[in-house]
Amino acid sequence: MHWAYEVAHELIRKHPNKETFVCAAGISPSGSVHIGNFREIVTTYFVVRALQDLGKKTRFIFSWDDYDRFRKVPKNIDPSFGRYIGMPYCDIPDPHGCHNSYADHFEKEFEKSLQAFGIEVEFIYQHAEYRSGRYNENILESLYKRKEIYDILMGF
Repeated sequence: MHWAYEVAHELIRKHPNKETFVCAAGISPSGSVHIGNFREIVTTYFVVRALQDLGKKTRFIFSWDDYDRFRKVPKNIDPSFGRYIGMPYCDIPDPHGCHNSYADHFEKEFEKSLQAFGIEVEFIYQHAEYRSGRYNENILESLYKRKEIYDILMGF
């Protein structure tokens, strides 16, 4: 992919002394895999491969935003799941009864499809990160500095 090499060369130019390039993608496990989900990861994958081909070390992360809230019931899911709207995907039962949760069902489905393409990635499950307290200090700091953050964002 020509464009991926352009991106990789630009990253290397901007960060010539970088030891490891961390590339990340992520989605919410809101339902079955679709082409938009696949595009999210394959775009990053091509950049990772280009960096590796150019001799750079990479870390490829895929973030499962499974702490996101269930916003609507997909057409292929029982309408009774409407009672879970507003809950995190990780706390909703698997609609097919074969995994630990709604999130787990669609995460594993997608992860299996990536294996079929030979795409290796490090998965991070955000519900586990939040519940472990990993983000607590950063969240507090963001709240304390919310005015500064607002001012920065309003500059764009």
